[in-house]
Amino acid sequence: MDIIDLLLLDHDDMRLELVNINRGLLKPDLPDRLRNFIAHLTVHESVESDILFKKVRETSEPEFEEHFLSHYRSEHSDILKEVAALVKSLEIADYRIIQHNFFAFDAFVESHLRDEERFLFPVLRKKLSPQLLMALGAEAESRLNEYQKRPHITLKAV
Repeated sequence: MDIIDLLLLDHDDMRLELVNINRGLLKPDLPDRLRNFIAHLTVHESVESDILFKKVRETSEPEFEEHFLSHYRSEHSDILKEVAALVKSLEIADYRIIQHNFFAFDAFVESHLRDEERFLFPVLRKKLSPQLLMALGAEAESRLNEYQKRPHITLKAV
């Protein structure tokens, strides 16, 4: 499977995780489920940054990287800020704050996923050869499979 198809499937998995987290905002295992999602998101972002974007930087003109990929690197950084706010709200343990921060996080992640699906991935599919996309997909699949094999985080609820 090529890397873009793999990332698209992973987007679907992350959306499902977010729906399940949203349905269980009042459940005591919320911190564990959020930590698991954050771990998944971190692996996903590393596949994009360390595998896909790295190869794009190696094979593209600097202007493309500067004007196009810098937007996505900035969004990845912004997602981490939303994660920090969400984690901090768990420490406060006020449901209204948790709910507010989760909804903001969920909306930001969904917007980011859609942006990648509608703009980034189609451009990269044209820019990179099918053979290269397949080779990158094998590397990405290995990294994502390692994440899926690890046991889920089980921590005491806050």
